[in-house]
Amino acid sequence: MRMLRSLLLGLVFFVHAEARAATIESAAGVIKITGEIIAGDFDKLLQVVSERSEIWGFDDFEFVLNSPGGDVEESMKIAEFARDMWTTTEIIPARASYAFLLQGEVTCDSACVLIFIAGTDRRYIGYNELPDRESHPLGLHRPYFSPKSNAALSPGDAELAYKQLEEDYRAAMARYGATEEFIERTFRTGSANIDRVSSIEFYNNYFPIIVPWLDEYMQAKCPGLSYEETMYLSKLTVQTDLGEEAKRQKDSLMTKNSTSYRCRDKIEAEHRTQVFAKYVK
Repeated sequence: MRMLRSLLLGLVFFVHAEARAATIESAAGVIKITGEIIAGDFDKLLQVVSERSEIWGFDDFEFVLNSPGGDVEESMKIAEFARDMWTTTEIIPARASYAFLLQGEVTCDSACVLIFIAGTDRRYIGYNELPDRESHPLGLHRPYFSPKSNAALSPGDAELAYKQLEEDYRAAMARYGATEEFIERTFRTGSANIDRVSSIEFYNNYFPIIVPWLDEYMQAKCPGLSYEETMYLSKLTVQTDLGEEAKRQKDSLMTKNSTSYRCRDKIEAEHRTQVFAKYVK
């Protein structure tokens, strides 16, 4: 098993050994991960996060993703870090109004999907048009080894190596809340193809926006507005001729809402500060 593990790690690192590293940078307070992920990008990410935290702290923590995927092991490290840090992960198409954060066509394919679903607050803006990259930038296919390294193996070694990779990848997807259907859809799609998932499919069939346990925990720790209160505040906000009682109700609801968000920000910042200290010690 140890020999198989060494073979597997060697193959994974070899997959994109000649690729250019992803660009990882802080822009407007968010972390942008752009391009193909290769070995060494996780350490680069930690350095960028460290520098960013000195300016922005950890109240908000977002990854804006634009990557075709890349090195499986490195992507799994980044995904685990994203989950540990309660990260907001975002896919923003080029035509979105705030796509100034990105340049050119946007995609999140292959191992990038693992990083996206690892987020605890997953924000995917898609368009219900043709299933192309512009409308549906989230693309699935199974993980793979480079053809050159894979072809150099005996059939038995190729089978054992891929079984280990598949086991690890399936376990990681399940850990981040992927349904069996989503996992099977990923592995049904060969590495030469892409199965594009619309934002409506993603949220209606596979994932909630916020990880359920964390959403419930935050609601318990920092009670916010109920659905009825939210609707009522929306109604009051658009009215211009409010009476004194309505103004009082509006102010009360706004105060309750802002207090809830400040409470959540405080809990998140304290958690991220503690977690990041473990990564850089």
